[in-house]
Amino acid sequence: VKLNLGKIVTNTITKNTQMAVRKFFVDKGFLNTKVKITTIPDSARNNATMRVLVDKGQKVKIAKINFEGRSEVDESAIRMKMKGTKEKRFGRLFTPSKFVPKKFEEDKQKLIEYYNKLGYRDAVIESDTVIKHNDNTITINMALNEGRKYYYRNIDFTGNYLYKSDRLREVLGIAKGDVYNPEDLERS
Repeated sequence: VKLNLGKIVTNTITKNTQMAVRKFFVDKGFLNTKVKITTIPDSARNNATMRVLVDKGQKVKIAKINFEGRSEVDESAIRMKMKGTKEKRFGRLFTPSKFVPKKFEEDKQKLIEYYNKLGYRDAVIESDTVIKHNDNTITINMALNEGRKYYYRNIDFTGNYLYKSDRLREVLGIAKGDVYNPEDLERS
């Protein structure tokens, strides 16, 4: 919280401080954090003291992650790609199942990149819903649309006078019928 001595205490500073403290705890997995700020004026010295009371509550854990619309890619492979968003499970020691919205957004992006790598260029997450339960757990429902799988067809070279087309195909390393992966073209 960026508060300096000598600043004038306004409603804006109070609200911004409250939001900054809450955001700090939400990023740590405490979604039910309550922040209350009281200002105690000191008229003798023309100062005020801000008292920040934080009730961080309990961490919110992920009870279940449901994937809808998934048919081609194995569900366990999808779960492996979501490294920062894991379900609560007995025996999970090293990867916590706390819900951090920032990590969830990163994991959704990684999931789409994984689908693209498998040749599903049109893959999208159509919707994601976070359902809160009373026992400090949530359920995440994700609706996926895999789209169709893309393959390489014919690769032709034009204007190549230094090397023959067969040599260029060999260097490129992509053959007809291979699954489309944009990273193949970046490496070449």
